[in-house]
Amino acid sequence: MSILKVNQIQDRGGNTLLTSDGSGTISSGGAITNTPAFSVKFTTNYTLTVDTIQIVQWNSIVFDTDNTFSTSTYKFTVPSGKAGKYFFHAQLYYTNGIADGKRGDLIFDISGSQLTGTIPYTNNTVGVATDIVVNGSMVRDLSVGDTVAIYSRQNDDSSAQLYAGDCFFYGYKLIGA
Repeated sequence: MSILKVNQIQDRGGNTLLTSDGSGTISSGGAITNTPAFSVKFTTNYTLTVDTIQIVQWNSIVFDTDNTFSTSTYKFTVPSGKAGKYFFHAQLYYTNGIADGKRGDLIFDISGSQLTGTIPYTNNTVGVATDIVVNGSMVRDLSVGDTVAIYSRQNDDSSAQLYAGDCFFYGYKLIGA
């Protein structure tokens, strides 16, 4: 068995790939990190206008490694030097009952192009209004300056709301993709 003891691993160009603090903690020079990464939510329920596509107003940042999410525009923006493949996931919880045969939609928006009807959920509980949860994920190749936002639409009535306690949106850059 061989043992290699080093504090730093570099590539041919002298760029640091990994460093060790000598006590088992390894840090990356940026080559193998899933950043930028963010997670957001909103803090109070809000009512959605019937049959209107609306941006989801994520006003609370859980974490944001590179300051890429704006709580004023409700969008993630790919920062300089961070183009590549990204993974995104969102969950919307429609509360106050969605009637039988009605639906809630989770819509991904990439730099102004909406993937309409991306993740629809229709209540098929015969004769019963019920809360529904819609989840959606995607992987996209993004360029610097591209934005990602989540939109919603419901076609029930004016009482349908997004429930703050169970709605979230997060994303991160994929390593080596």
